Amino acid sequence: MARLDRLNAGGAYTGRDGEETFIKLRRAAVEDVESARKDWEAVAKPIADISALRDPERCLKLWESGDSHYRGQLLRLAIERVYLKKAPYSGARLKADRLDIVWKKPRGWKPPKPAAGEGSR
Repeated sequence: MARLDRLNAGGAYTGRDGEETFIKLRRAAVEDVESARKDWEAVAKPIADISALRDPERCLKLWESGDSHYRGQLLRLAIERVYLKKAPYSGARLKADRLDIVWKKPRGWKPPKPAAGEGSR
């Protein structure tokens, strides 16, 4: 839109036909921007604030007071992704050792620095 405005100010759209062309192009540009903004708002999700999950007592109270839907919502706040490892054989029951849970990190979280003398493995 700014480019169209600069072109118009520079005399690119003169006369009656130029003015109509400018209005059509600007209207289309505004519609495109608004459409893109609506599309973005439909898919953009705010970063979850999981600071409440740092307090174990509060977390336990929230967990115990909620139904299964609410508990699922709490888990969605804390879990980034779950990987399911391949079953050892067809029909094997799901066991916890086959799940790999990736937990969300709080905002501003940085991994702890290894203590003196500890190295990476």
